[in-house]
Amino acid sequence: APTNFKTAVAKCLAQTALIMNNEISSFFRWIFERLQASDSSSKEKEKERKLWLLTSLREVFARNQLASSSQTVSNSGPFQQFIPNVLHDLESLLDSMDSSDCFPGILEVLEKIAERYPTEFGER
Repeated sequence: APTNFKTAVAKCLAQTALIMNNEISSFFRWIFERLQASDSSSKEKEKERKLWLLTSLREVFARNQLASSSQTVSNSGPFQQFIPNVLHDLESLLDSMDSSDCFPGILEVLEKIAERYPTEFGER
């Protein structure tokens, strides 16, 4: 599929997650189950799938930042309570990686979390 289509799908997933609001934990669980799963298809397809899932996850935090930019950092919105678990899941993903293919995508997600949730990020 073309890159612009994949980008649109990643953004749709992110928007769906934002609509879920306090039920976002289901979205995070779904994303990380797929990120941890190994696909029997080619390594290249698995890498691409994981990078697009990470793009969607990054987009969730980027859009959450834009949607609630009027809030102060101390009041970081409804996702704040889930950040420790997301950071733990990202750490587990890093530990389970057998190559550095997804490392740039993980760093982009971590960057968005650090921008939006500096206290929670610093505690980890």
